Amino acid sequence: MPIKPFFQNLISLPVFALMLTLASATDALATPAYMQQYGAPTCQSCHYDNSVSSGRAGLAAYLASKTPTCSAPQVLQNNVCVTPVPTCTAPQVLQNNVCVTPPPTCIAPQVLQDNVCVTPIPTCIAPQVLQNNVCVTPPPAETMVRMQTSLGLIDIRLFDADAPLTVANFLNYIDSGAYNSSLIHRSTPGFSVQGGGYVWNAKSKSAKAIAKKAPVVNEFSPSHSNLRGTVSMVKTSGKPDSATNQWSFNLADNSANLDYQNGGSTVFGQVVEKSMAVVDAIAALPRKNAGGALTQLPIATTLSGPALKALLKKPLAKNNLVTINAVSSTRSNLAPSDSDRVFAYLEAAYPDQLAPANPLSPSDAGSVSSGGYYYRYYATPQIYVFTSNGGVYFRGPVSNNQDVSWGSLSDFLALAVAAGY
Repeated sequence: MPIKPFFQNLISLPVFALMLTLASATDALATPAYMQQYGAPTCQSCHYDNSVSSGRAGLAAYLASKTPTCSAPQVLQNNVCVTPVPTCTAPQVLQNNVCVTPPPTCIAPQVLQDNVCVTPIPTCIAPQVLQNNVCVTPPPAETMVRMQTSLGLIDIRLFDADAPLTVANFLNYIDSGAYNSSLIHRSTPGFSVQGGGYVWNAKSKSAKAIAKKAPVVNEFSPSHSNLRGTVSMVKTSGKPDSATNQWSFNLADNSANLDYQNGGSTVFGQVVEKSMAVVDAIAALPRKNAGGALTQLPIATTLSGPALKALLKKPLAKNNLVTINAVSSTRSNLAPSDSDRVFAYLEAAYPDQLAPANPLSPSDAGSVSSGGYYYRYYATPQIYVFTSNGGVYFRGPVSNNQDVSWGSLSDFLALAVAAGY
């Protein structure tokens, strides 16, 4: 048997045909599995791009025809249109795939309004008002005067706007010290109590006239009649513009007389309600005829009957006179604080519990600031009255030396301002 050549034995016709197919694979039609992988139509021989190309080349053309077209700002990623994540520049930050400017962090007392830190406008409680975005207590429109008499405090609210010349005249006597150690030298029951004319001379043990300044022009106005509790000027009869240093407290409605007499007696102030008790106490004292201008001199005593008669016959002694030991006012370049106003009000309202009282002059008020407390000390009852954290407190033997709340500073301040302090 003839021996076949090696290649003839190795290669059969079917195997040879397979090799020819593999050799032409680059041009062959895509297999169904390959087409399914890319989502192309499953067919044995297809033109995927409506052209003559077929096989892998045709499939590539098909896939290219199926690639989406993206509209800005989207871009193609993995054959899908996506919006790229933006890169934010400080102070912006990424929120919901968008660069935004975060709202600022506000430090109290500021708050956030319209994405901006602002200081809110405070709500002021009367009597405070808003000035430069801050609640402040306005100074009283009128000057207050405090007379520290031997019988107690007499506080007077002056009518600065309605009687400016008379008020200025009165304050000039106060500022000069003319009324310190002066006397209440005349008392007419049911009518008036008069002062400002004389001081006690310790050497001569007698009353000495206070030096007069130039007379002031009469400023009587029907808007301020001579009613109970008002303070009016004393004048020389028949001379309307003759008032100088003397004044009187009206004990009753004297308008029918003093409003029409000698051009009308100028009313320039009003005694605060609490102080009228002191004025009435002076008016209730017995009187001595000490001669001259002192024919109705009130005598400070509790004696009566024969003992009183014997006293009235004796020479004058300072301890039996009603003296004005010191006079002060709120007219000062240094405005009183809210606490000082409240202290002054309380001293007038509770004269027995808060004694001795302090002058109204802010520089002489006797207030002390220490450790967050603003206080005054009253030696007679051994009481401290102080303010702290918006409250008014007291401490002393009556409270077993414990701090006791008296009320809020704002409430007391409203009362003080209403009274003129």
